[in-house]
Amino acid sequence: MSYLEPPPFPAPVIVQKDVGGFVADYQAQTERYRIEGREVRLHECRSACTLALSLPGVCVYPTSVVKFHAAYDAITRERHEGVTRLLFESYPVPVKARLGELTRDYRILTGRDLILLGVRACDERVAWKDQSPAPKKQRPETPIPQKETTQASGWNILDWVIAKVGL
Repeated sequence: MSYLEPPPFPAPVIVQKDVGGFVADYQAQTERYRIEGREVRLHECRSACTLALSLPGVCVYPTSVVKFHAAYDAITRERHEGVTRLLFESYPVPVKARLGELTRDYRILTGRDLILLGVRACDERVAWKDQSPAPKKQRPETPIPQKETTQASGWNILDWVIAKVGL
């Protein structure tokens, strides 16, 4: 799945491999995800896709690969300073510090690198909006009666369930 082709809302956007494209397209999609409060999970993300790092709901896996470079005009192939600045300024401060600047050559950060720089690690067991673990299933407070107890008390398992559930 690519950054620009998300699943229906509210499913998380899972970016398997996105090689980038026109920054304006990625900027519009990033704002859509921001408004929707979407989670974006990055596996491999290059170029304009790196705008995802500006989202509060972005996460990476330790094995993720994110590739950064300066923006270039699609026709003249000349460096585009304004768009390069827009990309760079969208990154979290620790990521900007690690990159230093964007150049023609890729600068590569792994998911491990990004996690150490404060980007959230993807964990399906954690809801990203509240960062609280998903609730665990709890056992009933009263144990289900054993066979001996059931026979001695005259209850069968159906009576016990009806009593507990209130049917």
